[in-house]
Amino acid sequence: MSISVVRAQLALACLLACLASPSRAEWSFTPRAALYFDNSVQRQTGIDFNNDPNRLKYIADQQTLIASINALTPVFAQLGVFLPPTTISVDPATTARRTTQAKYPQIGGTLSFDWRGSESTQVAITALYGKTDSELSEVTTQYFRYNSFGSSAIDTVQLSTQAKGELDRLDLELTVQHRLNETFSLVGGVRAERVNIDTDFTSTSFASANFYNLVAFSGTVILQSRNLPVPASFLPTFTLNPPAITGNLKQTTWVYSARVGAAAYAPVGEKHLFYVNGLLHVSHTPEVNSIQRFSNGFTVSVPSFASETTIGPDISVGYMYRFSDRFGVDLRYRAAVYFPVAGDFDFEDARVNHGVSLGFTTWFGE
Repeated sequence: MSISVVRAQLALACLLACLASPSRAEWSFTPRAALYFDNSVQRQTGIDFNNDPNRLKYIADQQTLIASINALTPVFAQLGVFLPPTTISVDPATTARRTTQAKYPQIGGTLSFDWRGSESTQVAITALYGKTDSELSEVTTQYFRYNSFGSSAIDTVQLSTQAKGELDRLDLELTVQHRLNETFSLVGGVRAERVNIDTDFTSTSFASANFYNLVAFSGTVILQSRNLPVPASFLPTFTLNPPAITGNLKQTTWVYSARVGAAAYAPVGEKHLFYVNGLLHVSHTPEVNSIQRFSNGFTVSVPSFASETTIGPDISVGYMYRFSDRFGVDLRYRAAVYFPVAGDFDFEDARVNHGVSLGFTTWFGE
């Protein structure tokens, strides 16, 4: 979505809000610039290659080879060689990622107005939009341990992905604030966050062939010691290294939140105001599909993120300076933590969003 479209949406929101509120009610508009940080790309839970086609083919080939070796056990026994069954065990996959949290410069604004003319209840509509570049380096490694021909071997399977592209982010928020007195308010609202991803990627995979070579060497020794021919399947294999896979990935993620809490204010004189908001949010991310277009022309839509439900704090602190009854400037810092309670991510593997924003407010009406 372009910045011009966001501005058009803000103008429409202003118009609708003005039409919905009484003409004598006070309302304000705040153009706002923000710098927003999101660590979603740094989360670790579930980052493996359990469904990677190269890994699945590797395991299938290994299982076929193991079955073939075990089927030959009676044949080797007739040759006077008694072998224990060939076995395999697999270590958990481990992933290392090198990336920075996404940093979005954002622009937008906030429209605020009294609800039905009541000075104690105020509604605020906020929209912010920004773009950023992103780079990701990810390496996933898994170890396969074999016992065969009375010896052991360890093979490494590794998947490496390099990605570079663009992210764009749209934040929409509706907040209702009810003042109990000059220093305390109850706050509630809803929020929607949308992130588009458009990135080019290159994936390479590598597998060592220690088990293949163990089988080839041991089988060759046994057959040659009995002057028997060595089949081609026993020739050594040193590595398994398929060609790199390149392509483009597009993905859209939405996060919907409901928030409730309170705000406290500390006025200093007539021009200075310090404030803090403490909210608790419940958020939900629906399942996400990605469109992957590979360099060979093949296009596929695949699930890339399971649905997730999170809870956590949403805290803001800020300072406002009022030049007059009509104009003011404010600087605020906001941080929200999203602890997963349902979905594939661990509770400790939270998403953290935070940032600073600067706004210039003009008040209208009485």
